[in-house]
Order: sequence, then structure tokens, then C-alpha cells
Amino acid sequence: MFFGIKSSEMRINNSSHALPIENSSPAAYRNDRLVYGKLIRTLPFLLLFFLFQTPLFSFPTNEEIFERGVTAYEERNFELALQSFLHLETEGIVNAELFYNIGNTYFRLDKLGYAVLYYKKGLKIQPQNKLLQNNLNYLLSLTQDRQTREADNPFLAIFHTVVYSLPLNTLLIITLVCFALIIMLINSIIIFYNKRDKTIPLFILTIIIILFFSAAVLSTYRWHKFTDNSEAVLLVSSTTGFSGPAEDYTTLFRIHQGMIFTVNRSGQEWSQITLPSGISGWIKNTAFQRVEL
Repeated sequence: MFFGIKSSEMRINNSSHALPIENSSPAAYRNDRLVYGKLIRTLPFLLLFFLFQTPLFSFPTNEEIFERGVTAYEERNFELALQSFLHLETEGIVNAELFYNIGNTYFRLDKLGYAVLYYKKGLKIQPQNKLLQNNLNYLLSLTQDRQTREADNPFLAIFHTVVYSLPLNTLLIITLVCFALIIMLINSIIIFYNKRDKTIPLFILTIIIILFFSAAVLSTYRWHKFTDNSEAVLLVSSTTGFSGPAEDYTTLFRIHQGMIFTVNRSGQEWSQITLPSGISGWIKNTAFQRVEL
């Protein structure tokens, strides 16, 4: 596990311009009055121009805000660090590194549920990120409820390695390329191998078809996992699951912060969830947050 933080330059050039003024004759004096008049008329515009060039009216860039958060974290000012990182999220930044830092900061603030939530968000973008995986597995070992970790199941680890061995974009490209090759090979067989032995081209076609369907299935699965928002994390210290959407129904279970589960359906105040054990029940919507980007 590693709960460190992952981590631009501003130059301000100031220049001054002096305007020489000479009053050596009446004619120069009259000319100076004209110059002064023009300067007075343009003065408001000049003031506005120079004011907006000063740091008083400049706003920090996303890179500066990120570095501010990193510095605050290293100085153990976790509240300020979290404020900086969450500001970037509200600006629409979707980044595994950002979510990793938010998760680490929540962990330092003893908010286990939120830390799990942001590690899961980061893994939604980069499923093979070892830092996110290790930190998530460590936090799941700290939760009060027993949860399955990838490290505990070697078959799950092998499946995860196979499915996520290639980025989603690469899988989609492979699928499209294979589809194009299939069309080209079929046309070539029809045109050039009409009266010739088709063993070799048919063998090649079969291999490409298998590759095509494998890439298509993996791409479909990966896209479904990326767009699926049914997974959620419990954020409150604990909550009770009932057999219906109200507290006067039968109590079925009690879960604690950091618990990961699936949301089946949601109403205005209650949602039906399913735990990893297979038990389903209703909890309040304010108790959890979905893992969505």
C-alpha cells in the first residue's frame, strides 16, 4: 500500500514605459495640452488594461490548483488538499491520478467509505492501476464487513488480468480491424480462389473470425463495466437494510462504511440493493453513493 501523493511555472514580465514631456515653447505648450487631453480621455481604458494584467484579476489554472493540493497534502493540511482536489473534480476533470489523490486524502481524514469510493472511480478509468488496486485491497481489509478482495481469489485475479490486459480503445480498434480483414478475405476468396485450393485462406479467415469475436466480446464486457453505474459504496458509518422501503419493515442486515454493493432500483428516498453475499434489502439513498464518473 502507498498513501503518498502523485504530483507548472508562471513567469510574469513587468515592463515600464516613460513618456518624455518638454515645455520649451508656447507652441510646445499648446501641443502638450492636446497630448494631455488625449491622455485624459484614454486614461480609463489604460487603467482597465493594466488592472486586468495584474495578478489581482488572474485566476489559478487547474495545474496550479493541483500543485496546491499536493503541497497541502505533503504539509499534512488534508482539509485544504481535499478542497483543492475536489474543486478540480467539480471543474469536470476525470482522471485516475486525481481520484487516487482524493482517495488518499479521504483515508488520511478517516473517511473510509469515501476513500473506497474514489479508488473505485479511479479503477473504472484504469482497471490495471496497481496503486489503486493495492490501496483498495488494503482498505477492504479494514472494513468491518467481510468483503472479497482480488488478492483472496486467484481465479478472479487471472480473469481480471486477461480481461483488462489491453485498454478498451485498443480492443475496439482490434475489433474494427478484424472486421475489415474478414470482409476483404471473403471477397478475395470469392474473386481469386474460385477454382483454387481454399485451405490456407479459409484457415486464416477462421483465425481472424475467432480473434474478431474474442475482441468484440471483451470490448462489449469492458464497455458495459465502464458505463454501468449500479455499483455503489456505503458512506455513512452504518445503516440497516429492510425488507421494504420503510423502517417499519423487517430488518434483514446491517452494513458499515466502505461496503461495496449493487443497486437494483431506486426511489425518491430508498433503494433496493444486493450485497456480495446475495442478500437484498432496502436502504436510504443518503447512505451511499454510486461509483460513476
